[in-house]
Amino acid sequence: MQIRRTDNSGTPLPRGFAQLMVARRHVDLLRVSSALCPRTSPVC
Repeated sequence: MQIRRTDNSGTPLPRGFAQLMVARRHVDLLRVSSALCPRTSPVC
């Protein structure tokens, strides 16, 4: 199932825009996890 995401004007987002947002969010999560967890921890 594919979900068409649109911006406020109702036009389809450019191809790859959603992937870019996911990538940026993933980087932010990595930064937060690395800040919260010691680098020697096997869990993180």
